[in-house]
Amino acid sequence: MQCALCNELIDEDSLYCDMCGEEIKACPKCNKTGKAKMCTSCGIPLVTITSMSQPVNEEEKLADMPDDLPLKAKVPLTPASAIENTYRLPEGSIAPQTVVQLDLLNKTINADIKIEDGAIIGRTSGAYVSIFGSFNQVSGKHCRFNYNPHMGWSVTDLGSTNKTTYNNRELSPNISQPLSDQSFLKIANIEFFVRITSG
Repeated sequence: MQCALCNELIDEDSLYCDMCGEEIKACPKCNKTGKAKMCTSCGIPLVTITSMSQPVNEEEKLADMPDDLPLKAKVPLTPASAIENTYRLPEGSIAPQTVVQLDLLNKTINADIKIEDGAIIGRTSGAYVSIFGSFNQVSGKHCRFNYNPHMGWSVTDLGSTNKTTYNNRELSPNISQPLSDQSFLKIANIEFFVRITSG
């Protein structure tokens, strides 16, 4: 099969790509591997191969328990109040914010770029000039990335000469485009694999 991240051919029974280390995802129903969030055959969300390789069988767990245990011992019940208190934050405290990281990956130019909120990519502007400064196709101020806790990551083309393309669709200047994990973004003639992870 082919790795969704680096497109290298790997063994069919692989859990991870032995070239780039990416964890392989597949459909739990039809076992078809993929790089999107949903299976293209049956529409079920893809899960990692490792989570599929160790299924939890609750019936087998119960069968292993001694028969003389009362039913309540086999299936312990937790009071709703205890569950509620487990997840309740102390009064006046603020829920911790989940950090959602955006990375742009390109194996050809050996780039693994960690994007910051509000970051500009350009040949002469922004924090990534050391990476893009030698690429003449990239505009001086090419595109900007923003993160919204409710909407996620987005990219906006800043009127670049050679355009910004997302999943083979050219973006209109100054219009925000939401980004999804395991998608493709082309800045001028440089295509990146988009990886969005929560930490």
